[in-house]
Amino acid sequence: MREIKFKYIIENEDGKIITLIEDIEEIEMGTPLEKSHKIVARCQYTGLKDKNGKDIYEGDIVKKYWQQNNDNGFLSFVVRWEEKTVGFNLTAKGKKHCYEVIDNIHENPELIE
Repeated sequence: MREIKFKYIIENEDGKIITLIEDIEEIEMGTPLEKSHKIVARCQYTGLKDKNGKDIYEGDIVKKYWQQNNDNGFLSFVVRWEEKTVGFNLTAKGKKHCYEVIDNIHENPELIE
């Protein structure tokens, strides 16, 4: 069974963006978010890690590397939940070490433009 946890992107009363990771037990006990904090995004953990061992969350910007014949390259995309397949669009088609989290769309949306 995969670990259930969420990454909260929050804005505090000073306008500073903060990232907070909570697992399901912490959430069920009551998340320690203060009333003055604004939740910008709540991103679910995919259960996968990138090539550096970093957890991959919904909303992360990920590079997928490939090597085919003499062609090497990468494609960047945003990890999103897919209703049709009831899963994340980061699938087991590639190997997990072929992915690398480079940022997320909530803290740096300009990276996907």
